[in-house]
Amino acid sequence: MANTLANKLANIENFYKETHSITGQDIQEFRQRDVDRKNMMAWGASMRGGQLTHKDEMIAEMLKKIEEEEKREEEEKNEKEKKWIEIVDPVRGSMHTIEIIRDRCSADNFVKASAVADYSLDTEQIKPVHFSDVAGVGFTCYQQATIRWKGKGTQIRVNRFYVVPDVSPIKHALVGKDFDDAHGSDLLDSNPQELVAYTAQKPKTVGTQTNSGDAQESGRSGR
Repeated sequence: MANTLANKLANIENFYKETHSITGQDIQEFRQRDVDRKNMMAWGASMRGGQLTHKDEMIAEMLKKIEEEEKREEEEKNEKEKKWIEIVDPVRGSMHTIEIIRDRCSADNFVKASAVADYSLDTEQIKPVHFSDVAGVGFTCYQQATIRWKGKGTQIRVNRFYVVPDVSPIKHALVGKDFDDAHGSDLLDSNPQELVAYTAQKPKTVGTQTNSGDAQESGRSGR
């Protein structure tokens, strides 16, 4: 995403440089002026070329577009963010880590049918509910699954998710705005299984004895 944003900002800057003969020095000098650039366009319009040149106005417009693009990218990043939770398999009594996509543009929670089958989640039939994804493609849910899950801390929480077909692009599950408002801060920032694997595989210093903690980590990673 960082490279994509950098390319977009560079394209905006290059367009204004080429179209309005703006140089890097022009931009630098403009930035150094003791003015609020957010008011530059209004001032330029009211003064009709008084203290502000056309080039000044174009630089102000360019910087405003760059700022708007940066803000849009940041909002988009915050709208959809990858997190993790540990869920309870009610049949085996075991815990499994699944990936969660936070989507604050959604009002509902969804879990993939394959995850329901893999982790033996409890489900119930519901009246068909119709949804559409961001691309406008419609889909229908016929079941809801109950997920018992744990994030940060030890508390087990319970939430219901619509079961979506396996053709859905999400890996495991997606949570909407209401869930995120209530539990967003409880979601895991990283996959705990990956952290355990890294700890177990991390090379030990020569001459250092393996303690009981290392043995426990090795035993856990081999499960």
